[in-house]
Amino acid sequence: MTFLYASLLNNSILLINLAITVACLIIVLLIQYFAKKARKYSIEPIKKSLEPDAKVDKELPSIDTKTLIQQIPLDLINYGLIYNIKYDFFTNTTSCKKRKYGACRLYDESAAPLGIIIDIENIYFNYNNKHWLIQLQKGQYGLSSGGDISVYQTTLDPIFISGYFFGSYYKSNTDEEPLLISYSIMKKNEVILTRKSSSWCVNSFRLGVFSEPDDLTMHIRITFPTLGMCQAFYDSLIELGYGAESITTRYNTIYFIYDEPKSPQPLTRNILTTYIMQKNNFAYITAYEYITQDYSDTLSKLAYLKNYFPEMYQEIIKIGQPAQMYEDYEQIANYLKQLKQ
Repeated sequence: MTFLYASLLNNSILLINLAITVACLIIVLLIQYFAKKARKYSIEPIKKSLEPDAKVDKELPSIDTKTLIQQIPLDLINYGLIYNIKYDFFTNTTSCKKRKYGACRLYDESAAPLGIIIDIENIYFNYNNKHWLIQLQKGQYGLSSGGDISVYQTTLDPIFISGYFFGSYYKSNTDEEPLLISYSIMKKNEVILTRKSSSWCVNSFRLGVFSEPDDLTMHIRITFPTLGMCQAFYDSLIELGYGAESITTRYNTIYFIYDEPKSPQPLTRNILTTYIMQKNNFAYITAYEYITQDYSDTLSKLAYLKNYFPEMYQEIIKIGQPAQMYEDYEQIANYLKQLKQ
């Protein structure tokens, strides 16, 4: 009897191990599928340009170069981006499409499979009868490294869409309650980006730079409209796990360093997804550097890509906000409309 029981137990353990192995295999296959699906454009032109015997015309088209370069800011504006020529970075406009999408957990989960490998810190707090979210991001946005600080708010409790979503949905902060935000992003003790603005979203992206998210550190300063709001945010930082000794406050301004995230990261931001997508990101950056090596400034590089590698050009000018990331927005928006009726 004891032998039979032991045999059954061993068989059960074997079945459990088999089930776990099969589940892991399915997860790996799914991640590989989504990793391939995430990159929509073909890399055949890139492959050809990297072949030793390939002959690629490295001259800009016959169209006047100044005219060609003048078209790029217009393309960027259509995607809600501005290029800062003085400091060589991209940033969102205050009226970009991203603003209407707000924030929710679904967006965070969709980032990694789309090649956006970032550390996300979600800082929640309540103030003035509103639920607030200040979201910190840093890492690799496809072909660019950078960071993002966004401010959101809502008066609604978490929403439930049967079989689809349960959680909080936040709207982008209004211009009537601005926060003054500034940060410096350091990569291995070197400052690579700095920004300061009172917009709902303060971000910057450096094209052609590759980083692992833990390579980057953000030194952050936020000035709140009131002392009470600053205190509510401070309490949330403490509750999240930031030590009081690592936070400095001066009236309604707070200083802290964002290094290692203390918030739970999206389930899709696992070791395998990160590895696959960072391999892709590094390969595309290598291709970008090779293809544009004859040009020294970013606008000339983009002008060349616009004409000879339009797929890569289109990928670049939608930094941090691919349309696929916000596919869930319409479902949420329709649900919220029904609540108002």
